[in-house]
Amino acid sequence: MSQRFLVPLFFLPLLSLLPFLTHVAFADDNLSIGRYVSNLGEDVYIVKYQQTHAYELKGCKQSSEVIKLLNLPTNTPLREELFLDLEANFSLTKNPSIPCPGTASDVDIPWDASLWIDLNLEKKYFIEFPKSSGTFYSIPSACKGLKDAFNLRKRLTIPGALQGESKPNDTIMKEERPLLCGSGEVVGPSDPQAALATLLREYKSGEWRLFKGEAVIGENFETIYLATYEETLHGKNYRSLFPIQSIDGTTISDLLWEGDPAKILAIEDRLKKLFGLSGLLSLEAIPSNLISEVSKFPLNQLCLDRCQDATLTLLPLPPVVRTKALDGSIENRLGASRFTSSCAPLLSAMKARPNFSPILLDKNQWLGNLNTILADTNGEIFFRCPIPLSDHCIRQLKEGETLTASMLKAQNECRGKKRLTLLLKGVITTATPLFIDSTSGFSEVEILGHKGTANTLLPAEENFTLTLATTPGNTTPGSSCLFDKKSSLLTVKDLQHFTIRNLTLANGSKEGNGAKVELILDIDNSESILEQLTIEKSANPLRICKAEVYATSDIHWQSSKVMAVVSQGKLLLRNGDLLSDQEGIRATLNSAISLHSLELKGREIFRLDRSDLFCNRLNISNIEPGSRGSVAIRLNKANALTLKYASVSGFDYITYFAQKDNSIAFLLPTNDLKSDNRNLFGGEGKFDIIE
Repeated sequence: MSQRFLVPLFFLPLLSLLPFLTHVAFADDNLSIGRYVSNLGEDVYIVKYQQTHAYELKGCKQSSEVIKLLNLPTNTPLREELFLDLEANFSLTKNPSIPCPGTASDVDIPWDASLWIDLNLEKKYFIEFPKSSGTFYSIPSACKGLKDAFNLRKRLTIPGALQGESKPNDTIMKEERPLLCGSGEVVGPSDPQAALATLLREYKSGEWRLFKGEAVIGENFETIYLATYEETLHGKNYRSLFPIQSIDGTTISDLLWEGDPAKILAIEDRLKKLFGLSGLLSLEAIPSNLISEVSKFPLNQLCLDRCQDATLTLLPLPPVVRTKALDGSIENRLGASRFTSSCAPLLSAMKARPNFSPILLDKNQWLGNLNTILADTNGEIFFRCPIPLSDHCIRQLKEGETLTASMLKAQNECRGKKRLTLLLKGVITTATPLFIDSTSGFSEVEILGHKGTANTLLPAEENFTLTLATTPGNTTPGSSCLFDKKSSLLTVKDLQHFTIRNLTLANGSKEGNGAKVELILDIDNSESILEQLTIEKSANPLRICKAEVYATSDIHWQSSKVMAVVSQGKLLLRNGDLLSDQEGIRATLNSAISLHSLELKGREIFRLDRSDLFCNRLNISNIEPGSRGSVAIRLNKANALTLKYASVSGFDYITYFAQKDNSIAFLLPTNDLKSDNRNLFGGEGKFDIIE
């Protein structure tokens, strides 16, 4: 049976998030569907019958499979559940599971289980389980999905299985547990946002919820609203809390004491909008396991009316990190960066004034801020602030379809929308290089791969038109700070925020054919999050110009020439591996790079000029161990490097100093640097090993 829900994490997230939790009315209280997250970070779907028994829907990977199996309306709400509650109050692990398509029909109930059929009066099938227990599970003959799930046709052919063609009598059947299905008809008001939310759940890893109820505040119980954000990251589930104690200067308890239902409904409607939730959402009571946790988070006093006068300027922090609520101040609860414009409504409600102008932190400040926050939060990173689904343009492509330039424009149904969300499922091709910039009409763009699918974006094998910056009428200009003109699969320029998640980018080459593009991803002046991104072998996977790029969680890149070029930019890389036939990362012109928990292989790993680098837990090795002239880290001018808990092996030189004004320090290296390499350094510079 399924494993239990994880203990929540107590950090408040920072960035801007698209939530997509929604509830709509469903007429039959005898049946409800839900989901909890196992301790492996996996979604486990369940169905409750008559609010007394819950059953795991074994093998279902997404809500659409559940809805099809049970023949439910497409707008059926999916409720978030807690394993401990399901186990204690609904006998989840004591009940047999219901197999989803692709799961063996006898996974819990064996083929030889006793079977009765009554197609005249009850119009049901009755399965006794366990055998001779007197407990029967009944399936209406109209429920084709359930009949197929248990493969009742095959069970009829099992010798000795069929016991009778009428309902079992009371002597035999001590208890009947109905397994029901729906009619498939939409019930209750239609909500376009709910439909979008259901779709996005298949692509997103995090969501907001909103509750109302009593919590411990000081020594008393007070009524509050509680917004929670949950996400699955690195196979673990995390939850952060955002308690709301007062609205427009009045505590929630006093608002309820005033007894004005219309006012309360208006406030709740605005709160739903603020957190990007469906207007049809019914607020549930605060789960019992969260009531005592509220005191661990700062209480928020929100302003929903006349909030123009800001009282606090936020500290500019890197945009993708969680910060601890160290002293309850807003600076430590929420980070403002130049692309978090979708956070503006929430920040305004907090009477906080974010700085949305470009934050030009120098490389030392950026590295210092980032490393401090990562250390404080044990490296757990990002979420996104709420943004109404109505402010989204959502476009979906499925296996074999083509992504065109027109799909990247805010036109037709997307006119006036703020964020473009591209949902890709399977292998998607493009006939031309793709270019996204602020003139597209969107300020934020995210490309999300389906959670249960291997998703790839690549040039079309045939009729791919390659355009370069020098081509008349071309719409893919070169980098604004690098002079080389390279053809790129995807260019991103001047966006407030860009995200890629759960996707493979490829150059489209096949055996015997050359690569379609020289460069895979070109990011120019756009703060970006790259998560679960694989870049198949290409000459140049990544180029960054005047941008902040945060690549985290399952990063796998391969290069035949130079892995990444960073110019006047900032780059965070965490959790993954980089393999290059030649060079790893080049950084120039006051760039800053922070690397954590990575495997790096190549002939030359770093080539730096006037840049700073901080590394934590890296394994650096030569792709040709012991090769003459190989240099792990080549420093030109005015570079400062710190490598903590790092190993370097197989190089002729660990470091080569082109000029004296370079320094490198290894803090507690994890291998014998001197014996595992031919020379520690060459040239003149400062080389330290601290242990």
